[in-house]
Amino acid sequence: MKKIDNESGFSVVELLLVIIIVILLGFIGWYIYHTDHKATPSNTTTSKTASSSSKKSVSYFTITQWGVRAPYSGSLTLEYTISTSGGQSYAILSSSQLDASDPACQSAGNYGGIITRYASTDIVQDEGGSSGLTPSQYFSQYDISSAEYSHVGNYYYLYTHPQAACSSSQTSQNLQTETDSAFEIITSSIQAAPTN
Repeated sequence: MKKIDNESGFSVVELLLVIIIVILLGFIGWYIYHTDHKATPSNTTTSKTASSSSKKSVSYFTITQWGVRAPYSGSLTLEYTISTSGGQSYAILSSSQLDASDPACQSAGNYGGIITRYASTDIVQDEGGSSGLTPSQYFSQYDISSAEYSHVGNYYYLYTHPQAACSSSQTSQNLQTETDSAFEIITSSIQAAPTN
C-alpha cells in the first residue's frame, strides 16, 4: 500500500484553529477598545479634575511669628512687619511691587492694610477706641464681612483696609488696590500653619 503525503497546505482542522484564534483575538481587541472608550459620566470627570488639581503645589502667605498661613496664588510679592502696641499685635502689610512703585508708598509701609490679632479674651479696639467687647461678641454684634476676619484657635484676625492712597500715580493706586484685595482674601482664609 502506498502512503499519500499531504505536505502542500493546511488541513481542515488547522485552518479552523487559525480562524477561531483570529476571531477570538478580534473579539478581545474589540472588547478592550469598547470599554476604554465608553462615555464617562460628568461627575466622574469632575472628580478626576478635582483630584488632579489637588496635586498641584499650593503657595502660602505665612506669618511665622503668629504661626498662621493662608493660600495665595497671586503674582504680588506680599510683605509684612509685626508691630506691637499697647499689648496688641499687628501685621503691617504691603507688597514689594507697591513699595517699588513710588517712594511715598514705601515710607509708611502699611498701604496694604493691617491685620490685628486678638486673643479671645482681648477687648476689640475700633475707630472710637475700646469697644468693650471680646472678639466673638464684637464680630457677632456688628455686621463684619467674613472677608475681613477669621478665627483660628484662640485668636481672631481682623483686617483693616488702608485709609489713604500712597501716591497719586495710577500705577501705584492700581497696585495698592491689588495688594489690598490680596490681603482681604488672605485674612478670610487664615489657618494654622503646620508645625515641623
